[in-house]
Amino acid sequence: MKLDRRALRKIRRAKKSAAVTSINLVSMIDIFTILIIYLLVNTAAVLTNAGAQPGDVLVLTKPLGTGIIVRAAKYRQATDEELDATIASMTRLNREAAAVAASLPPGLIGACTDITGFGLAGHGSEMSAASGVTLVIESERLPLLPGAVRHAAEFLPCVGRSNLDHFRAFTVRPGVSAALHLVCLDPQTSGGLLFAVRPDATGHIVGRLTQQGVDAHVIGRVEPGSPGVPNVRLE
Repeated sequence: MKLDRRALRKIRRAKKSAAVTSINLVSMIDIFTILIIYLLVNTAAVLTNAGAQPGDVLVLTKPLGTGIIVRAAKYRQATDEELDATIASMTRLNREAAAVAASLPPGLIGACTDITGFGLAGHGSEMSAASGVTLVIESERLPLLPGAVRHAAEFLPCVGRSNLDHFRAFTVRPGVSAALHLVCLDPQTSGGLLFAVRPDATGHIVGRLTQQGVDAHVIGRVEPGSPGVPNVRLE
């Protein structure tokens, strides 16, 4: 059966109307979801990535290297021990670390971000820009998954190389291992939390995290910077 031009025009108008209605419906759902979250959440207790201050200490709650090890395993180059440690890290929730942070008096943790697809370099850069500070990462203190350094050069995922191009504010001091630089660019699956904590509370907070089974490590410090300008140094 052939359709005349008027029928075709009606069908096209109906399809356009349905598409617009669908877009508007999705937009309204998004708006209502945001409003409900805003009403339910105690916004005064929310930790953002914008409150780090010079003098703060950087604490990371999980080791780095999940993306590298998973890719090495894909090509059957990771050992069973390396893969087991990586799976254990990825399946460990950030629930305990978040609970400790929520239980602390306000102000002891100035800023927080999770370390996921942008890697430590990218999410650190975002915290730096949002807080108007410089983050200094001490390479020798980074917690690393077994095999992360060994496999970094060959098995850094493509997203990690994109992070290298995108987060150019992440700089590396001469003499720091190239492999450690790559590990900082590695996109993490179910990575840990990065806290900027007050220096006089660092021991207490790390102790509380450790008591809850969190593999917390001090990895650096916060220095002065410029608002909106990311600056992260790996030393």
